[in-house]
Amino acid sequence: MFRTYFSARYILEKGALLNIVLSDRSDGKTFDCKMRALEDYRDHKMIHIYLRRYKSEITPITYQNFFNDVLSKECGKEFRQWKFRGNKYGVEVKTSENDEWNYIVYFVVLSMSGKLKSSIPNETKVCCIDYDEFIPLDNRYLKDEINILLEFYKTIDRDRDSLQLIILGNKLTPFNPLFDYFDIKLRIEKDKIRMYKDDTIAVQIYSNKEHREERSESKLSKLVKDTDYDSYNQGGILYDLGIVEGNHVGMDYWCSFKTSKGEGSIWYNTKGKFNISSNIRKDGFVLTDKIYNTGREEYTIKYGHFASTIKQLYRSNNLTFESDKTYYAFEDILTKSSAM
Repeated sequence: MFRTYFSARYILEKGALLNIVLSDRSDGKTFDCKMRALEDYRDHKMIHIYLRRYKSEITPITYQNFFNDVLSKECGKEFRQWKFRGNKYGVEVKTSENDEWNYIVYFVVLSMSGKLKSSIPNETKVCCIDYDEFIPLDNRYLKDEINILLEFYKTIDRDRDSLQLIILGNKLTPFNPLFDYFDIKLRIEKDKIRMYKDDTIAVQIYSNKEHREERSESKLSKLVKDTDYDSYNQGGILYDLGIVEGNHVGMDYWCSFKTSKGEGSIWYNTKGKFNISSNIRKDGFVLTDKIYNTGREEYTIKYGHFASTIKQLYRSNNLTFESDKTYYAFEDILTKSSAM
């Protein structure tokens, strides 16, 4: 049992409408959704929406046992006197103060949100939408997902300008349609909350050292070491809240790179590992984020298969960086590759 878990209260206190949290798996994000729903109903009689992408993600087990894990813990002790009953629309509650059944949580599937929004009769009582498991393991999102999400948000908010949407992802990655949509440049050098778009968007990178240290010694970590699942199990490609560091010693030179933030070179080995170095070379071609007219053979990240190659290397933990400085020099190329 860990001593500490994630709480969204800190990011929600910033007052942003759109809140994005990226962290490792099993840091307590889903548990926190349930705990906040109980507390907000207790304190203000407000309702939460628990949002998932597909219908298959909300099953009878989900709604029949939604609050069970919270009620079994000491922090949920005060809510054990309440009665709960779940159905495909959400969970109803009957408290010791009220003998009537009232909804405390609504379940909504984003892919069906256009059809289901009419099933929420008292949307003005909804204070928070919790979009859980936003980062899919297979990287498949809905077509036009962010527009669908924003339309659903607007329907529930009803111009109140106060409804908070929190999006929870189990992987630390800058590659997702939401960051592309709002042109958010994810910064990862510290574990903190950052504000964007006139403070309407808050982004939190959360890690728990205690969790990571214990998981690194688990049997599962040993089982999946050096496999495709290893990166996801560790919390994503931005492991240790920074970059995957390495150097190009023993590697072969591939090309140079240049962005508005800096330049350097890219190296590779026979094991499929690539390294971004600050070492400047004047031979070979140059990979760029835009045209610079360097006088050398020059390709932007949009040319050919460069974007898909760089993205795949980064996602699979096979792209290493000499230092923080080289990461930020290369960052605009990474951003352009994720947007394609």
